[in-house]
Amino acid sequence: MALQKRNGQKLRMMTSATKRSDTPLPHDHHFVCRSNCEIVLNCFSKNYRMAARRAGQKAIDWAAFIERVPANQKSQFNILKSKAETLKTRLSMTPEQPAAVDWANYKKTVPVAGLVDKFQKQFESLKVPFPKDTASAKIASQAKEMDVMAAEFKIGSDKRIAGFQSEVEKYKSMIPYEDMTVEEYEELFPELEERKKKYPWWPHYAVWE
Repeated sequence: MALQKRNGQKLRMMTSATKRSDTPLPHDHHFVCRSNCEIVLNCFSKNYRMAARRAGQKAIDWAAFIERVPANQKSQFNILKSKAETLKTRLSMTPEQPAAVDWANYKKTVPVAGLVDKFQKQFESLKVPFPKDTASAKIASQAKEMDVMAAEFKIGSDKRIAGFQSEVEKYKSMIPYEDMTVEEYEELFPELEERKKKYPWWPHYAVWE
């Protein structure tokens, strides 16, 4: 009689706990809540793995990548590539579909009638949409802008290199400095005349500055 009374109190507590959040939960109901969390987490984990697998399907052109890496950053590039390959290997070992929920086992274990059926219905009706790609178009546009900037910088760099090479040839072909007269020096470096006009006294520049 006492056992039936205790079971009746336990069932009433479990029923009221579903309606009031401030009622202490018995041990069996804690198990039900934990099972509910496991079901929801399993659903989100499934969608997360599917999203990760879609991202992992995009191959990286490492050969084209390394052509744009400076020599002093090759070690950092190798570390990045190693980490990417490791993650790709781990992702390929992840199963395409998660393990199915054993609803029959939950129905045997959870004492509240109809609760597992309710969770199963909600779980199967829950659809987490794959997020829309709103960044790829912006990234592609920025990539085109960077390509234009890089091409313009290359043209400017080629002009600067040609100017520097011309100066190098000039210095290679000129008379050695120790054999040069003042007139020859002024002819090779006409900017000295401007300095003489501004600073007429030797050494013809503002040493105090």
